Amino acid sequence: MAMKARAAKFNHTNNSRIIKSLLLLLAMSTGACSSRDNNISNSIMILNSLSCPPPTFDPPRVEIDDVLKQPAKYDETYITVSGKYNFGFEISAIYPATIATPKPEDGLWLHGVSPSPKSSTASHDVIVTGKYRTLLQGHLAKWPGGICVSSVKENRR
Repeated sequence: MAMKARAAKFNHTNNSRIIKSLLLLLAMSTGACSSRDNNISNSIMILNSLSCPPPTFDPPRVEIDDVLKQPAKYDETYITVSGKYNFGFEISAIYPATIATPKPEDGLWLHGVSPSPKSSTASHDVIVTGKYRTLLQGHLAKWPGGICVSSVKENRR
């Protein structure tokens, strides 16, 4: 009888801990998502909970080609790049605007963004700010590096 009582108490204690842990995780993830300005009306992408915090300074504006040529120079630094955002099944990347048929090796993976419901085509001219990382190589590690995105703006030339 004492073992049954102990087992019941153990299960109740474990269940209570699991429920508290799940509630804490839910609260943390909800807070992370809601702290971002996800105004869809003037954005083609939505930052998700995997995005990076914004820098406390104005990062240098660099060309995607420069990052691809010198990845070690930019690794773990905040940068701003412009180009064509391309998304689709297992694709979320930015490429130089001059690339007609994008291949992973020509661009940078974008981590922390989700296309918004406003997106109707698979390519947009954008300006992206975030932390470049050589280890962010996207789906199946096909991209040479990626950006943990802090902000995305439509590039209106």
